[in-house]
Order: sequence, then C-alpha cells, then structure tokens
Amino acid sequence: MSDQLAQVIIYLIVVMIRGLFELDNLKTCAAPLHIYIIVFWVLILGIAISVGASVSIRSMQTIGALFGFILFVLFCIWNLSGIVMYSVSMVQTPDCMSRELSQGLIFFFIICFVFFIFGLFIVCLKGTSQVFMLMRTQTEANRNIQNLANGQVRAQELIRQNRGVDTYALFADEKQKLLETCSYYYQANAALNESRAEDCVICYSDYQDGDKIIDYPMCKHKYHADCLLEWIKTRTTCPVCRRGIRSSLYEAIEERGQGRHPPEE
Repeated sequence: MSDQLAQVIIYLIVVMIRGLFELDNLKTCAAPLHIYIIVFWVLILGIAISVGASVSIRSMQTIGALFGFILFVLFCIWNLSGIVMYSVSMVQTPDCMSRELSQGLIFFFIICFVFFIFGLFIVCLKGTSQVFMLMRTQTEANRNIQNLANGQVRAQELIRQNRGVDTYALFADEKQKLLETCSYYYQANAALNESRAEDCVICYSDYQDGDKIIDYPMCKHKYHADCLLEWIKTRTTCPVCRRGIRSSLYEAIEERGQGRHPPEE
C-alpha cells in the first residue's frame, strides 16, 4: 500500500513538473493554467520552507507552523480554482496542452478534491484544535512539561515562546499530567468542595461521592474528569471562562511545586 501511495505521489509530482515545461502551450488555454502552475509551485515552496523552519528553528515553531497552515489553506483553495480553470480550458480550448498533461491534471485534480473533502470532514468531526495538533509533536510537549517540572523554564516564558500554545489539543501525556496535577475524588460536604459548584456544567449532573473531578488549572472551575477530557478533545478552553487549557496547565505545574505535589484527595 505504501509503495502504491509513493508511486501516486511521484506521478503527481512528475505531472506538475511537466506543466512547467509546457507553460508556453498553457498560455493559449482559455483559462490561465500557466499562472496556476507557477503559483502552485510557489505555494509548495512556501509550505516546505515554513515546515522546515518550524521543525528546525525553535524560535520559529509557532510562526512557521501558522504560516505553513495559512499557505496550505491557500494551496487547497488554489487547487479548487485550478479545477475550474482546467474545466473551462478543456471546453473552449481542448488542444492547448499535451494529452499526457491533460490526463495527469485530471488525476491530480481528482486527488486534490478527495483530500479537500476529507479535510473538511476531519475539521467538522474533530475540530480545528486536532488539525493544529498535527503540526506539533508529542516530544516537544513532553519536553516542555519536563522543563517546567525541573524548574528549567518559567511558565510565562514558555507561553510567550509558543504563541499558539492554546490552539491545539492536548497530547496523551499532557492529559495524564492534567489528571496528576488537578484531579481528585469528590467527597460531599468536604472542605475541599466548599464554595464550589455542585454540578458539572458540561453534563449538568450533580457530583456524587467518589466521582473523579478535575479542577480546571488556575481558574479552578470544576468538572467530571471524563466530561472535561471529552470536552478538550475538540476544544482548548475552559467551558465557563474560556481560559486556555495548556497555558493554564503550565502555570499550575509551576505553582504547585513543579508538579511534585498534586492536590490532596
């Protein structure tokens, strides 16, 4: 399967390279397909540079990832425009390109359209926070948590260095750290529960003895653990006050002795 996918990718690259060698012919098309080909490669180059910068240069991680995402969105829109240009050209000037390029572009646009629909489906199903998470790594997240726990970095400094810190969902190890740092078991009438809401605003159910509760980091709004973990799969803010989950977790780890002292049960 991977070999077939590689062959498809190589074929599509060859098709678009062939388009560069047929720019003069494409100028005779009813729609500006020659401009489409040029802009296509400019966007590809921009995406490659942005991804490379976000991976290799720490100070460029957030900016590079955001710029790369913007270019990728433009890339998708541009390819949809390319479908329209191609259709118009084939109707009015079908002889403006070689048969090989024409067939290759048909296949390329079909693949682009399928991936575009699939991308929309993923965004609608899982939310943009899951999409942004694809541009990050579990290793980076674990390193940030470890540096906080060891006192090697301040929370506010880490947040400033990562301006998009609350735009993508928590990784598995970060969720575990949230549970370790901010969860406890509910006890009715206990001092731990004084002056706090007695029902979860996510599921609207009352808390019962033994329910596992998470105090949202810093703002202290209280939720069933399962409810909040489900909530932050597609969202990155507190359901009540909209405070960011990752930045709040960073501050909570620092405040509670670099994560060595979770709240008492």
